[in-house]
Amino acid sequence: MADGDAAAHESAKPARTPSRRGFAAMDKEKQRMIASKGGKASHGGGRKPGKNR
Repeated sequence: MADGDAAAHESAKPARTPSRRGFAAMDKEKQRMIASKGGKASHGGGRKPGKNR
């Protein structure tokens, strides 16, 4: 009977969804804008062929 008590106790808890933080909380356009800035910074202004290729 202990299993029945545990099941009843678990169903009384509300389902908890994780809160959205960081990029997940932003709208898609803002995510794209920030990610684009990171790519440009790491590649020196965009993705272009280098002299050593």
